[in-house]
Amino acid sequence: MEAAPETISGFEKKAERIGLFAGTTEGRLLAWHLRELALPADVFTATEYGKEEIGDPGSLTIHSGRLDEDEMAEQFLRNGDTLIFDATHPYAREVSENIRRACKKAGIRWVRVVRDKEAALSGEEAFSAGIVSAGEQARSGEEAAALGKASAGNPEWIEADSLEEIVTFLDYTEGNILVTTGSKELSAFCRLSDFETRVYARILPDGEVLSGCARMGFPRKHLIAMEGPFSMELNLALLKSFHIRWMVTKDSGKAGGFPEKAEAARQAGVRLAVVRRPREEGISLKEALRQIDGMVKKEEAARDIYLVGTGPGNPELLTKEARNVLSQCSLIAGSARCLHTLSRFHPDFQKEMLEEYRPEGIFEYLKKHPEHKTVGVALSGDTGFYSGAAAFFQKLKGIQGVSVHAVPGISSVNYFFARIGRPWEQTALLSLHGREADVLGALRKNGQVFLLGGGRDVLKKVCGRLLAAGFSDVRITVGENLSLENERIFSGTPEQLSDLETGSLTVLFLESERETGLEGETGLEGETGLETQISSEATPKNSRSTKRAEINGGSRILTHGLSDDEFWRGTVPMTKQEVRAVALAKLRLTEHAVFWDVGAGTGSVSVECARLSDTVRVYAADENPESIRLLYENRDRFGLENLMILRGTAPGCLKELPPPTHVFVGGSKGGLKEILEAALRKNPRARFVVTAVTMETAAAMTGMLNTLPVKEEETVLLTAARSKAAGNSHLMMGQNPVWIFTFSGTGPEAKESLEKENMEKGSPEKENLEKECLENGESGR
Repeated sequence: MEAAPETISGFEKKAERIGLFAGTTEGRLLAWHLRELALPADVFTATEYGKEEIGDPGSLTIHSGRLDEDEMAEQFLRNGDTLIFDATHPYAREVSENIRRACKKAGIRWVRVVRDKEAALSGEEAFSAGIVSAGEQARSGEEAAALGKASAGNPEWIEADSLEEIVTFLDYTEGNILVTTGSKELSAFCRLSDFETRVYARILPDGEVLSGCARMGFPRKHLIAMEGPFSMELNLALLKSFHIRWMVTKDSGKAGGFPEKAEAARQAGVRLAVVRRPREEGISLKEALRQIDGMVKKEEAARDIYLVGTGPGNPELLTKEARNVLSQCSLIAGSARCLHTLSRFHPDFQKEMLEEYRPEGIFEYLKKHPEHKTVGVALSGDTGFYSGAAAFFQKLKGIQGVSVHAVPGISSVNYFFARIGRPWEQTALLSLHGREADVLGALRKNGQVFLLGGGRDVLKKVCGRLLAAGFSDVRITVGENLSLENERIFSGTPEQLSDLETGSLTVLFLESERETGLEGETGLEGETGLETQISSEATPKNSRSTKRAEINGGSRILTHGLSDDEFWRGTVPMTKQEVRAVALAKLRLTEHAVFWDVGAGTGSVSVECARLSDTVRVYAADENPESIRLLYENRDRFGLENLMILRGTAPGCLKELPPPTHVFVGGSKGGLKEILEAALRKNPRARFVVTAVTMETAAAMTGMLNTLPVKEEETVLLTAARSKAAGNSHLMMGQNPVWIFTFSGTGPEAKESLEKENMEKGSPEKENLEKECLENGESGR
């Protein structure tokens, strides 16, 4: 190396910044090695495909797209590259020369990585006797033609310095040709007088490549769109399937799959036409890897980074461990609030402070200041409760020579519940600070929710959501500026607090009044002696909000089986309670399920499923405007933030939804088969429940069970009767019988079956379905 590497910030500053031209096996291996060492480097690929081959970039910056000589030089200078590894293809001589000239212009080092000159194939000796020069044969057309006829029974290996010589030679031969040199130089074969019938080309499965080959005149049935690597057996099968007499390839070595091609040709009795590898100087892949390893400083970097939880705000609540750690740090980074608190109340912390809490900003500063070996990052609260510590751990993961330590602090949860004298082991802990959360689902499930606030309007937002969902009996306790001089703690109902604005440092505790035993309290007094004047007259409740409060109260029914009277129904048909009870039992819904309710109607099935768990995501679809209105009414009535609503015709409106784990079809508008197939394509293992009230639908569904790729089929005919008062007596009134069909997809077999059926039909999907309109509202996720 020209200069010894130096260390900055403990992150191993290198004397070189590496640029790498990849696109080959050697290039990918070098890129992965750089990423494994967490070395920042610029990797250049000619195509997006090459970029995808590298995968997760990690410490790499990947540039895709072809560049000319001047663009390369400009890019090197902009990136600050000081060393370029050229690992382009051995036959990409023009590209390699452009890289070399660009490096010279930019005044940086160029290192050519050449492919190892290993033995080409195990069967080389069998071919060696038949090697001739295509260039020599091409000088005489008659001799070339004679060669093609005379040696039909003996395999021969024809070599040339260029593809043009190979094509000239092949024009005097007979038999099918398999070209394995890629699509870039395929146009050279158009010079053959009968290329449309003789030439078969193996190319990448890319739409643009296929279109380009078709424009050149190659029939689609002569194009083999496949992605390597290719085994000897696969090469052999292709040679036999297309009755190949000549295989055209480049001497690309082991990394390029040359041994597998040559051995397959030998076994098939096929003659090889080989473009010789260009002669070039450079270093091997192993030598390049050793150079990269040499750029990394081997000795341990003396750097420790401490992520310190500083508590809710008052520095007196710092733990003893936190004080000791911070006193030993030469640099303390954090938000302005954390740093101001530390510097104001602890004179021994009067040392260098960096007002920065983002990992990227702190890392950038440390690179310029290698003198800081022990660094503290002050984080509010506790490092394990919605803290920025997680981002630091993620960013520092894999950085050689850097040790990261977490020092826990007193969280706002600990402090707040100690102040109000309540336990919190049964409380759901959520954050609205820069994120969304299903507050209503957690409240419905646990009865108690602690919220880390997110701005001055957090109280207004939460009260609005509670009132809209009918949670009017919830009691909210607010903690503002906890542990600081202006701390304030007060409580009230959503109606009473809905117009209040709080400080930016606010937490909320929500609980049902049935849990607190504080029914009837109205005026509120802050626990620090600061009285908050709030009107004792609650906002009048309309009938709908009262009904919602009853539904969402602390005595919520845990099982499915809501009464039909609890839903807004209108004139839209509804899946009745008895049918819902059996259908949901057959559905066997699970935690974290993705549930489709197709033809949702009033949403009675969607509501029942969404109420079972806040981890279930429910998508209710219908095309009827009246149904959509009722779906929104019933979603708000039951306070279900995990219920999303779509308006549109199925299966078209289902196209953009995530794959379902469970599907209920209550109405299909004649598209039942297409709906089921659409769901099976998304998830071949999905579980289905389909209801039918007419004999025609039941007969159609029975027929589909014999043709669709499903298993575990079961059919139930449900007949129910309800009592009705008739004077002093009661009569049983029968309801319409309902067929309930249950089944599951067969897995991979289902997907293969549907794809085969589509190919036979020649149309993968109906194209004229009505475009869906996703109206999912605020999901709270």
